[in-house]
Amino acid sequence: MHIETRAVKDGSSYVINDQKTMISGVDVATHMMLATNTSPGGEYSGMTIFMVPMDTPGISYRRLGKIGSEIIGVFEVFLDDVTVDESMVMGGPEMANQGWLQLMKQLDLERIMISAQFTGMARRATDEAIAYAKQRKQFGKAIADYQMIQAILADMTIGAQTCQLITYYAAWLKATGQDCNVAASQAKVYTTETARKVCIDGMQVMGGYGYLREFDMQRLVRDSLLGAIGGGTNQIQRLIIAKNL
Repeated sequence: MHIETRAVKDGSSYVINDQKTMISGVDVATHMMLATNTSPGGEYSGMTIFMVPMDTPGISYRRLGKIGSEIIGVFEVFLDDVTVDESMVMGGPEMANQGWLQLMKQLDLERIMISAQFTGMARRATDEAIAYAKQRKQFGKAIADYQMIQAILADMTIGAQTCQLITYYAAWLKATGQDCNVAASQAKVYTTETARKVCIDGMQVMGGYGYLREFDMQRLVRDSLLGAIGGGTNQIQRLIIAKNL
């Protein structure tokens, strides 16, 4: 991992310069967890993570437009001679240049949390599609009575239920102190890709109404597209899984 943002030691403080992109929730955060390059050396050496107050002079940002997950904004952050005390190093000053190890410890938890989020998304899309199919009538009966619709709904429930089980397993490993690296990556890949398919299937069940902003299904479809990208792309997750085979 190559970090461009530089933090230079100046007495008991650090001066930080450069910029960050794709940073979530900057507009509502009180602090920003900021990964920096403090002592360039080996491939992963020299990373230090700071907890920087957002009202620190020298910080500015702009919101980036995106097609979904609009409840949390994504920003480009600019750092111009931002000065922070060494006490703002995450874990204390003694954790300077230890940011890579800190980061690795959190990735499994992040991927499990993403899995839980997209499991919920798959459940929501399934519930919405079933409710719609029961009340929507064509040719004198609810579309839920047609076998093609029934097959789609059945697949949606299978996907949502399996998302829940694979996420519970990864979370159980994490909660009991066992190695969950592969399980977390497996859960992240499966839930995000399954949720995307389930949401698109839900839109298909609802037909044109699923495409209207008046209904939530179109939002679920848009939000589902982020899953395979955030928290480490699903291609990276597959490499993690494969290396442990």
